[in-house]
Amino acid sequence: MKKVLYGTGIAGFGKPSIGLGLDVLSLQFAAMKAAKENGTDIVLQQMGTVGYNIDEETRSRIISEQSELFNRMGEKLSKLSPIKFESFQSQNHTNFKSFAPILDETKERLKVFNKIPNWETVKNYTELQTAQMRRFIEDDGMFYKVGWSMSSKNKDLTMTQLEDLINKRSLSEFYFDQIFKFCYPELKLGYEYVPADIDFATGLQRAPYTVVEGEQRPLLNERFSKFCSKVQDMKSFDVALKRFEKKIVKPFEQLFGELSGDVIEKVDQIQDQVIGEI
Repeated sequence: MKKVLYGTGIAGFGKPSIGLGLDVLSLQFAAMKAAKENGTDIVLQQMGTVGYNIDEETRSRIISEQSELFNRMGEKLSKLSPIKFESFQSQNHTNFKSFAPILDETKERLKVFNKIPNWETVKNYTELQTAQMRRFIEDDGMFYKVGWSMSSKNKDLTMTQLEDLINKRSLSEFYFDQIFKFCYPELKLGYEYVPADIDFATGLQRAPYTVVEGEQRPLLNERFSKFCSKVQDMKSFDVALKRFEKKIVKPFEQLFGELSGDVIEKVDQIQDQVIGEI
C-alpha cells in the first residue's frame, strides 16, 4: 500500500522540545490531502528520535509525551476520515534487516562529500536521514513526502549550493530532501512543502512541530484561544494568525467541511475534533 510521509522532531537549536507545536496540524492535513488526491489511504508520521544533543531522561520523556498526542490524534482522525494514520520512531529503523545494507550503500554514495570541510560534523546524521528515506520507499511503499520550508522557492540545488549548506551546517528538511535526490536519483518521490511556523513575538520562522523554551508559539494541547489572549498585542500576531488560517483552517475545511466563527474559534473547534479535551 502506498503511503504519504511527514516527519517531526523532539528538539531544536540545541534545546529540547517543551511541547508539540499546534502547527504540526499543517503537516498532518497536507499529508491527508495528498493521500486523498493520490488515491491512497495511509499517512505515515515519523518522529525523529535520534541525533539530538539532549540527555536520555529528557529524550524519553518527550518521546512518551508526543507519542501519546499522536495516538490521540490518530484515534480522533480515524472517526473523521477513512485515511489511516501510522506513527513511527526513527530509532526503530535499525530493527529491520534491510536497513544495515541500505545504510552501507548510502555511506558509500555520499563519500563524494568527504572533501567538504564541515562534512564530518553533519555526516552521520545526514547518512541516517538519507538511508531512512530509502527504507521507507522500499519497505513501506512511501511515494510522497510532505515537509516544511522557510522559502516559497524550493528549486533543486546544484552541487555547489549543497556544499554551501553543508559548510553552513544548515540542516533544514529541504537540505535532507536534496541530499536524498542527489544520493538516489533513481528513486522517484513526490515532495510538497508547507510554510514554516512563525513566532508570534519575533516573527522568526520555525519548524511547525518543535516548540522550545522562550518561543511564543501555541502547543497542540494548549487551547488556541487561551494562547491568543496572551499574545494578541505582540507584533507578529496578525501575520501568524493569517498563516494559521491558510495552513490549518482552510485545509481542515477542505477535508472535513466548513466551520463557523472567526479564525481563533475555528482553530479551537479543530483542536476539539483532532485532540479532544484539553
